[in-house]
Amino acid sequence: MKRPFLWIFIFYLLGIIFYRTFQTNIDLTLTLMLIAIISTLILYILRVRRYIRYIVLIIIFLIGIIATNHSVEKNMLPQFDEKEVKLEGIVKDTIAKEKGFEKYLVYVKKIKYKDKIYNINEKTILNIYSDTKIKVGDKILDEVKIKEPNRNTNPRLFNYKLHLQTKDIFSVGSSNGYSIKILSSKNISTLEKSSIRFREWVSLKLDESLNKRNSLIIKSIILGDDSFLDKEEVDKFRSLGLSHILAISGLHIGIIYGAIIFCFDVLKFNRKFSMVLSILIIWIYGYLVGYPPSVLRGSIMFSILIIASITYYRYDSLNILPLSGFIMLTYRPLWLFSIGFQLSFLATFTIILFTPKIKEIVKIKNMTIKNSISVIIAAQIGVLPIVIYYFNELQILSIVANLIVVPLLSSGLVLGFLILLTSMINTKVSLLIGILANIILNLSNFISDILHKFTYLNIIFYSPSFFEIIFYYFIVITLLKIIDITLISKKIQRVIYGYFIICLVFNTVSKSFYEDISVEFIDVGQGDSCLIRFNNKNILVDTGGSILSNFNIGENILLPYLQKTGVNSIDGIFLTHFHEDHAQGVLSLLGSMKVKNIFIGYTDYNSNLYRDIMKLSKQSNVPIKIIIEGNKLKINKDSYIEVLNPLNSEVGYTDDNNKSLTFILSIYNKKLLFTGDIEKESEARIINKHKSQSVDILKVPHHGSKTSSTEEFINHFSPRVAVIQVGRNNFGHPDESVLKRYRDSKTKILRNDKSGLITANITKEKISISSYITNKKSFTNFLMKNIYSICSYILYNGIIIRFILEYKKRRQYEL
Repeated sequence: MKRPFLWIFIFYLLGIIFYRTFQTNIDLTLTLMLIAIISTLILYILRVRRYIRYIVLIIIFLIGIIATNHSVEKNMLPQFDEKEVKLEGIVKDTIAKEKGFEKYLVYVKKIKYKDKIYNINEKTILNIYSDTKIKVGDKILDEVKIKEPNRNTNPRLFNYKLHLQTKDIFSVGSSNGYSIKILSSKNISTLEKSSIRFREWVSLKLDESLNKRNSLIIKSIILGDDSFLDKEEVDKFRSLGLSHILAISGLHIGIIYGAIIFCFDVLKFNRKFSMVLSILIIWIYGYLVGYPPSVLRGSIMFSILIIASITYYRYDSLNILPLSGFIMLTYRPLWLFSIGFQLSFLATFTIILFTPKIKEIVKIKNMTIKNSISVIIAAQIGVLPIVIYYFNELQILSIVANLIVVPLLSSGLVLGFLILLTSMINTKVSLLIGILANIILNLSNFISDILHKFTYLNIIFYSPSFFEIIFYYFIVITLLKIIDITLISKKIQRVIYGYFIICLVFNTVSKSFYEDISVEFIDVGQGDSCLIRFNNKNILVDTGGSILSNFNIGENILLPYLQKTGVNSIDGIFLTHFHEDHAQGVLSLLGSMKVKNIFIGYTDYNSNLYRDIMKLSKQSNVPIKIIIEGNKLKINKDSYIEVLNPLNSEVGYTDDNNKSLTFILSIYNKKLLFTGDIEKESEARIINKHKSQSVDILKVPHHGSKTSSTEEFINHFSPRVAVIQVGRNNFGHPDESVLKRYRDSKTKILRNDKSGLITANITKEKISISSYITNKKSFTNFLMKNIYSICSYILYNGIIIRFILEYKKRRQYEL
């Protein structure tokens, strides 16, 4: 193997992914590894060494599984999930502090539970719902409820649990703060004090020399911490494709290295000594800023580069990059799932791989401009599918912004470092440098602000699948002739092109004839929202919202979910009533995506939310239509809606719950009953006016409240499945007596708080129901359920392997 670390890295990360995805028997894994090691030794002794490299790669794969298992299972705090404990620990960082709420990073030392003391050395996030006098370095004792961090309960949305795990945090704690005792102060090491003082010193010196906005930007870049910036500023960088500049990357490490070498050259230091000393300074800098993944990667790569230069060894970037990745993932396997890690490595890899080919295409004589454009285009092409997967936005002006703004910010960064250096010698000089830095950064801000006005040109995309991402990279590699496809035989070329054409045609045609209808009960916490996907229509029943929290359900859950799953327009939004937990989310949809109609059952001019919806609907030219009992709406030849409630648009009920729009959705003669928050009064009226009929799925009224779901109502509709849209531990919903009534009627109960997103796929023959939150998949079941995709993927890889082998014969090419 010409690049062994590339293959080692690939198989190691495949092991990490396998452990995260499937049920894994660690004893079996250890047994398999032992067998593989023994087999390797036997083959080595027998001098049958042809297959040893492949067995070694299998061993690396198994090590990836074992390392990830150890990283997860070594933690003791998760065993106290949902338990009240006494926690002793040291406060390491202040994450948030506002009136009535504080959040800290705490290194837990001891846990006391049921009179037993456990010695622990783990990190946790401690949320305190009161005002305290806690400071970094305090050793505290507190009564805390340990909880598992929330994961995403709808596919492709932000996974807070995994995000914390990438930081080696596997639990969170909550406290009312009344029982906190500060046992001692200043419990931090000399190195930690140095890191804190460094950050404070950087902040102070930049504040002295730069205006507020520029100081915050340079602080964010130098310290690799975008928390200095407000959300609007961070969103501006993201929408222009400039987020990478806020993460300390190889660019920043390169600037630091160049500045250090320049200073040492001026001081006439020995070149080799200067290079060794620069390695030490880079690693010290990395420690002071907390070693985010991009800094660690850059530090490892620069260190190896410098060592190679000193020892006159050939430096192979495509081998050293995966080596640095392997080192990092050995230390913390779950870093693989950090967005920063993925973007950092992918951008660097594609810059190395694509830039030489793009230079051949870019016809510019000025080499500096040509190199800059080629690097930017290579990075943009490389990270495009990952950026779209996470952020669902194609930044049209990204290349322009990177060409203009990045050089200005880089110049500002260099001047920022000079400010810090000269401030230690002469404050007046640092102030003069600050004037120049302000001019450059003001120009950068001005251009960014101008470009940001055109971000409406950005295109919203759904999150691509794994196979679509692989297909994208294959096309890019082919078009850029990273592997020249014209060198292989015409027969193999026809197979490759034919395969992709068949896949493309099949994917397009199958969607046109796809008759399955998907009904998705979205987990919006304590609220209702259900998406119904027809072949060419999308309908939304309620939009969720938050009653007691500032968390915007529409902006943070509903809109991202729709965008990530490919919903670009809504044909009809049915709002059952105007309580926040049912209708507030529509405010985030109006103006953000195309909404063709909104259907309501009554008007309510006394409701602020109703007035806001009317106002925004008018501004967005979305018609509001009132539908009442007896109305029928045809969706297509196989589907229609029959309205059961309200009686009329001026219903006499005093509470909004009983006015809720209630209707039966019929799809292929399968019945789904949507009930909003109706209570026993409306249930009784519906029973009296409408004949008894069986429904396949019932959206349980009022989140399972005891004021709804009477025995008569349940028996009248005899639901096969009852879906309860409810949040976790909210308002006592669902009531136990209600659950008992459904169980007694032999109705299957599904809940968003237990199952996350609940999906019903409806065909002419049957209804198949699944939930998003399940245990890890069985690998055998995965193979059986995805046999088509797997066969397709094997064929795809077989073509590539055959292609590489033939290419290797002609060009002696080797990975």
